[in-house]
Amino acid sequence: VRSQAAVRLDIRLTPEAYRAGSGTPILVTIKLYDAPGRPANGDGLQVTASQGLVDPPEQLEIGVYRTTWRPADHFAGKQKALLIVTIPGGEKILKSDRALRLVADRPAVIEPIEVERSLVADGRSKRQWRLRVLDQFGNPVSDARVRVQAGGTVGPVHYHEIDGEYRFDYTAPLSY
Repeated sequence: VRSQAAVRLDIRLTPEAYRAGSGTPILVTIKLYDAPGRPANGDGLQVTASQGLVDPPEQLEIGVYRTTWRPADHFAGKQKALLIVTIPGGEKILKSDRALRLVADRPAVIEPIEVERSLVADGRSKRQWRLRVLDQFGNPVSDARVRVQAGGTVGPVHYHEIDGEYRFDYTAPLSY
């Protein structure tokens, strides 16, 4: 029995997250199905990714393909990368994607942002400090344990996911 054209595909990533610097390749399994749900033909199957390198897919059996994805260690500020599978067809193109969670490596660099250093030593003058914590590849680290010590008063440190910054309020001491 000849397989029919694919109308549905499933993508499985193992593991489902990549840690910068780990070098762990992502095993990608793609299963194709025809309209009745049987394994389907994948002529012209293409696999690409939003970042990193993807090996050409290998057909294991009818409707089952496997490849390896090697994500890049620098995420360019992204928290997810996409693997895209496309099967060109006559009138229809079957396309689907799967997200891979990107996880920064350990903290390596603390980068202050727009630090204004001038404050009056009066016990009341305040400034909000902003900083980024980056791994060795320049990726923001969202789960760093940030502790700040300084003369004066330091408020709690909060992480702002939208811009990848840690922020805290600093109140100047009575004298320096």
